[in-house]
Amino acid sequence: SGFAITYSALPVYWEWMYWTLPLPWYLRAVAINEYSASTYSEQLPSGQRIGDVFLKGLDFKTSTEWVGAGVFVMLGWYVLSGVVLLRSLTYAVPSTLLSPPAEEPDAPLTASAQAGQVQVQVQSNTLASPPVTLAFHNLNYFVPNTKKTDGELHLLNQVSGYFLPSSMTALMGSSGAGKTTLMDVLAERKTTGRVTGEVKVDGQNKDERAFSKMIGYVEQTDIHVLETTVLEALLFSGTLRGPGRDSSL
Repeated sequence: SGFAITYSALPVYWEWMYWTLPLPWYLRAVAINEYSASTYSEQLPSGQRIGDVFLKGLDFKTSTEWVGAGVFVMLGWYVLSGVVLLRSLTYAVPSTLLSPPAEEPDAPLTASAQAGQVQVQVQSNTLASPPVTLAFHNLNYFVPNTKKTDGELHLLNQVSGYFLPSSMTALMGSSGAGKTTLMDVLAERKTTGRVTGEVKVDGQNKDERAFSKMIGYVEQTDIHVLETTVLEALLFSGTLRGPGRDSSL
């Protein structure tokens, strides 16, 4: 936008920018390519081409050799920018993402299972977590039918199952079978609809406030940066918590 400053109007101490920056080369190449076309080949009474008059008014050369020179300079800048960006992404990695803070060295991580409890030693702090069994029986989930004035949609129909401690359970099914819906209902992430059935923790009715502190729910939305490792993602998340909060991993 605005008016481009011609070469003759530039101060002497700015002329080096005119010959090194890619934008003047680009504008010169585009202008020469346009005004060298047959559309602007009409001769003026002075004997000059009308296209050449336009180019000279912009302080541009009239030879088409400058078009090739402009393309060559633009390619050079493209390669140079790519190399600089690649080296920056390869070597200019913040040290905080590669290692924990030096003032808080990590202690050796040890784990043991005794007397029905799992103990994890992290930074000289013992965290005891009893194993928990989660079971659900005849779980149903209904949502309002927006296409009709009355009635409900039955998304989960008499679903029963259980999750054992210290084990991984795969919930498998075709697309649209209700896998995510079931996990959202168990994690109490659904804010609409109606849920019926039993959900028990170690054979006892689920306490909503205690249950929310007992589980960790990871949604299927991919919100992590693809280029980071698992360690870098954890360190980044812990660092964002700030020094005033517990950022230990």
